[in-house]
Amino acid sequence: MGEFYDFFNRPFIDLQLPDPPEAQDVNFYLYTRLNPFHNVSLRWNNSEDIINSDYLNDSLPIKMLIHGYINSENEAVQDEESWMVPLKDAMLRHADLNVILVYWRNRFPYERSSVNTRVVGPMVAVQIQAIIAHSNATLDSFHLVGHSLGAHISGNGSRVLTKKETLLFTLFLLQATQASSSATAASA
Repeated sequence: MGEFYDFFNRPFIDLQLPDPPEAQDVNFYLYTRLNPFHNVSLRWNNSEDIINSDYLNDSLPIKMLIHGYINSENEAVQDEESWMVPLKDAMLRHADLNVILVYWRNRFPYERSSVNTRVVGPMVAVQIQAIIAHSNATLDSFHLVGHSLGAHISGNGSRVLTKKETLLFTLFLLQATQASSSATAASA
């Protein structure tokens, strides 16, 4: 067994450059108990959307849910079968808070989307900083929940914030190889 990271034989993914922020098509959809079924779009780094939002309550916690590679915008934001919509609904039933569903455009092949998490994560961080700058929210108000590449986006976004700032984030990682290994072991 060799070492995990080999400088000369590393994956091809390290040779790819991510798409620029303008090409990422990242959208932020706000839900609260006042608007649990109709989202309010908070465009990326747009102070007017934040300032003029009738629903963003900066005295409440802010949960950001970020989908993985498989989901599309319709699945992630509108589909009752998606994990994001039922989780958003359950969160709002359980507590009075802000829930922001984050949609980012996944690209084919998977490696392209994986590289793009290096840009989408910092875009999430910029959105967090914009909300903080234009409201009374603090960094302690935020909690990121990501699935698959959404977890990578959460981590990449957290890394952008200054060293003095900490951000609570939850990772939901399930690799296809682990899932298939578990299924194979269970059937044996």
